[in-house]
Amino acid sequence: MFITTAILLSVSSSPDSVVVYPSGAYIHRTATVSLSGDTVIRFDDLPGGLDEASVRIESPAGVRISEVKVVQGYLKEPSPRIKALEDTVRLYQDRIKAANDEKDVLSAKEKYLASIEVGGPQIASHELISAKVDAKSWQAGLDFLGSELAKVRARQREIDRLIPALNDTLSAYQQKLYAEQELVKTRKSIEVSVRPTKAGTYRFGISYIVPQGAGWTPSYELRALPENEKVEIAFNALIWQKTGEDWKSVKAVLSTTRPSLRQAPPLEPWYVDIYEPYYGYGGFEKVMAPTMTEAPKGAYAEEGEEEVQAPLPPVETGVSLLYPIRERIALGTGEEPRKILVTSDEFPASFEYYAYPRLDPTAYLTGSFENASDFHYLPGECLLYVGDEYTGKTYLPDFAPGQADTVTFGADERIKIAREPLKELKSKAGIFGNKKKIELGYKLTVENYLKKGITLILYEAVPLPKTKDIVVSGVKVEPKPDGEDKDKKLYSWTLRMKALDKWEARISFSVEWPKDKQIQGLY
Repeated sequence: MFITTAILLSVSSSPDSVVVYPSGAYIHRTATVSLSGDTVIRFDDLPGGLDEASVRIESPAGVRISEVKVVQGYLKEPSPRIKALEDTVRLYQDRIKAANDEKDVLSAKEKYLASIEVGGPQIASHELISAKVDAKSWQAGLDFLGSELAKVRARQREIDRLIPALNDTLSAYQQKLYAEQELVKTRKSIEVSVRPTKAGTYRFGISYIVPQGAGWTPSYELRALPENEKVEIAFNALIWQKTGEDWKSVKAVLSTTRPSLRQAPPLEPWYVDIYEPYYGYGGFEKVMAPTMTEAPKGAYAEEGEEEVQAPLPPVETGVSLLYPIRERIALGTGEEPRKILVTSDEFPASFEYYAYPRLDPTAYLTGSFENASDFHYLPGECLLYVGDEYTGKTYLPDFAPGQADTVTFGADERIKIAREPLKELKSKAGIFGNKKKIELGYKLTVENYLKKGITLILYEAVPLPKTKDIVVSGVKVEPKPDGEDKDKKLYSWTLRMKALDKWEARISFSVEWPKDKQIQGLY
């Protein structure tokens, strides 16, 4: 143990690098300290939500650490965000008080005007008889009285509607303020007892986990470039943090690890027993957070190193993927999530149109491509573009290197598709017949109004019975389809159409079922 006369030295530090998990963050700080003897170095104003079991101290050569202690503390001065919320809460409290004060004044004014309204007729009668005032003047006075009462009551109704809305807004800001205060009001300090071998300046590192204090989700922009036969993909990360400390120009790594208390289940027998009700009380055991690993070596640039300007490839660890962010980021605690570009790339793609007019007479542009990069694209929301035109959004599934995918980029109204019913024929079975029969047919038409050739995969179907009581027969398809799925009763044509081309097809069939039954799904 060190002697009790160790100097207590508070040092200032701020986050210089972070690993952001889907829920939580690993935070790393550095501090340069001048030592001449036994010293207790105190890192102040750390997040109250940090996991004490995750604290790690990086000691430089020539310094021995004897003890690391986490000390509970409190925020000495409110953060700018808390001050702003406090100001907003006071503003709405003042507005509500002003509205209630005005309501009291209006109520008193209403009583006064109402008293004049009640006594007015008697006074008017007396004044008119004694000829002290003419009828026209009294009428003007009564009109003014009625107008003022109407204004008072209208304003009272406005205030009655305004006050609940102000109270709702105040309550929302109070909840935000409470959440921020709970997040940052409790702080922690870390005290490190050290002894240097000789006097000098030393650089210390400190790291810890703040569970559920930050997070990130992937989002994408996928751009189809049919003229170039390519697709462009931009992999973005939406990063948020409420750790209680601002990140100012930190080096960041995104991790797919989800730190939790979960462990692989033990192998135990599967017991069964007779249920016997138990009426009693139980408690919950406190579960300690597991020790977290430190950031992988090489994930951050050392001080003085030149940062690589190209997108950094993901790093595979034993159970997760790490995505280093090339540029340093700045994100204040509690701020709106920030969109950060992780990487962008382009892949060769083949484009064609898809249509199934039985359900939707629209041609949809599809692009097929392979992930030819080293990046593993995680599942996430994806905005779609054709060139510079936004066409909608979809959900990009897990997309690993070497994996192929097909994405629908949107509808193209310049390709006109129609599915028109042909004449419907019903059988004329006699009164002793036990079957109903109907013949149906459709005409398919495709017109390409684009100024270029296209490839369109067109699908059509005939009914697929779910019961033996229904029989579909006499199927005629013209022209002959290029493909057929007999199990699903689907037919397909691969149409290679020039600009302004027109194509037609006909399909017909008959359906028969028991006349004492009703059929569904036929139209």
